[in-house]
Amino acid sequence: MRKFVLAVATAALFLAGIVGVAGAATADHLQCFKIKDSQAKTSYTATLTPSDPAFVPAGCTLKVPAKLLCVDAVKTNVVPTPPGAAEGVQLQKYLCYKAKCPKLAATASLTDQFGARAVSTKTTSIICAPVEGPCVDADLDTFCADVDCNDGNALINPDATETCDSADNNCDGNTDEGFNIGQACSISNGFGSCSGTRTCDGLGGATCSGPTPAAETCDGNDNNCDGNADEGNPGGGQPCSTGGVGVCAPGTTACTDGAIVCNPNNVASPETCGDGLDNDCDGMVDEGC
Repeated sequence: MRKFVLAVATAALFLAGIVGVAGAATADHLQCFKIKDSQAKTSYTATLTPSDPAFVPAGCTLKVPAKLLCVDAVKTNVVPTPPGAAEGVQLQKYLCYKAKCPKLAATASLTDQFGARAVSTKTTSIICAPVEGPCVDADLDTFCADVDCNDGNALINPDATETCDSADNNCDGNTDEGFNIGQACSISNGFGSCSGTRTCDGLGGATCSGPTPAAETCDGNDNNCDGNADEGNPGGGQPCSTGGVGVCAPGTTACTDGAIVCNPNNVASPETCGDGLDNDCDGMVDEGC
């Protein structure tokens, strides 16, 4: 059902002529015409509840057909310069009907492009109802541009299902609702559990983005997300060669400061005669014996 709008000003207040202005497209006036309406004569009763509490509700009789057509217009080249604001709010077309309402004595302080002043009311004589405009549906998704939040994408409209893609797919004013984007989450497997954040997965759904738990390796990082790095000496305990000579040559690997090193199994000591070993690691066996 259309909402009836109480006409506070009379048609005589509005300027004639519609002139386009580059960079100033706001239609902030109504240009009203007397018309002959082919609609059959009918009367409706209605209770009007204006948004301004100064104009209390009143029972009215509305008479069809319409008497005026008010078209949104832009005013330019006004002489002298009006004392009020340069522009008002964006308007639309209205059909205006004769109305008969109980008398109403109300006052209000109003400001428009022609300045500020106080007005008083007696009764309602005209009711204006908004006219449905033409439906512009550029993306052919059966939704007009005035309700379609993206008329250039047929997959975005009020009937669409919200997907996780950083867009308001269903035109409800929210983006990616229902996917808990940005919330903390965890990624778990047989190696452990790592903390992550909910993000879109690029396929319309959501995923937990973060490090994936892995077997601990010797790299100075906490690979399995248990709060420790290089625990368990990963990569250590293997025989290796230190590059030395004598008893200093054999070694065993160890994870040290995030890197695998070869530690000698023995350190140099004074030469022991008769054991056939290079105890002091100088490349000679049993020297001096």
